[in-house]
Amino acid sequence: MLHSKGLLRLVFACGALVSETTLAELRPLDDNTLSEMTGQALMSIGETKGLNAGESFTRMTLSGIETDLYMSIGALSVAKRALPGTTTAADIDATNFALGTQGGASFRAYSPYFEVAKVDGDVVGIRIGYMDAQGEMTGSYSSLTGNIGLKIDMDGTGTDIRDAQLLNETGTATNYRATNIGIDDGSGTCGSSCAPLSNLNTISVGKDDGTGGVQSTKDFFFAMQSQTVNWLSNESPKQAITAESELYLNIPTSMTVNLSDLNTGTLSAAAQTPYVEAGTNLF
Repeated sequence: MLHSKGLLRLVFACGALVSETTLAELRPLDDNTLSEMTGQALMSIGETKGLNAGESFTRMTLSGIETDLYMSIGALSVAKRALPGTTTAADIDATNFALGTQGGASFRAYSPYFEVAKVDGDVVGIRIGYMDAQGEMTGSYSSLTGNIGLKIDMDGTGTDIRDAQLLNETGTATNYRATNIGIDDGSGTCGSSCAPLSNLNTISVGKDDGTGGVQSTKDFFFAMQSQTVNWLSNESPKQAITAESELYLNIPTSMTVNLSDLNTGTLSAAAQTPYVEAGTNLF
C-alpha cells in the first residue's frame, strides 16, 4: 500500500520520465494537411423534417457497432395488461422467441440508432432500430402490434400475390394486438384467407435484393408513441411508416408464402436457437 509520501514520489518520478519534446501546443492544421486526414465518427446525431408540417425527428446513430445475435426468450410479453374489448394479454405476446438459428446464421444487427419524434416541438415518440438488419426471427405469436412485410400467393401460381395484413379474431385488418394474418376479405369472419399468427413461426428479416435473393434491411425497428407518428422509412424513396398504437414492431421481410401453407401451418421453420434458463447467470 502506497502512503501519501510514496505516492508523491511516484508522481514526480513519472513526470520526470516525460521528455520536454513530448509537450506540444495546439496548432491549427492547414488545408493541405487536413486533406490528407481520413476518419469516421462512431456516433452521429442529426435532425430530419417529417412529411407533415410540424414533424421532426432527432436521431443518434452508432454507425461503428456491429452485433451478430444468437438469442432466445422462452416467453416474451410486452405491455401486458387487460384491455376492454380485447382477448389478448399483451400488445406483443410470443413463446420460444429467438433471433438467429441453431447451427446456422446469426441475426445481423448493425448500426443501431435511437430516434425521438417531435410534433410542434413536443416529444411524441421514440424508436430503436438498426440501419443494417438481417436474419431469422422465430417464435409462436399469440399477439402482435405493428407490421410484417409479408406477401401471400393466394392460389400458389404466382399470378395473385398480395400484401399480407395483420388481422384480429374476426378477420378484420388491424395493427394492434393482432392474432391472425392473411387478407381481410370483408366477411367479418376469420375464413380461408385468415390464419393464426402462430402458423407463421419463422420470419426471415430482410428485403428483396432485386434478383430473388435477400439483403439486409434498414427498417427493422421497435417504436413507442403517445399519438400517431409517421416514422420515416430509412429505405429510398422516403415513405411514411404510420404507427397508430402505443407500441409498434416493424418487421420487413422479402418472404412470399402460399395461402394454403399458411392456413395449414406447414411452412418450413428454421432451427430455433434453443431456450436455456440462465437464472442468475443471465449476465
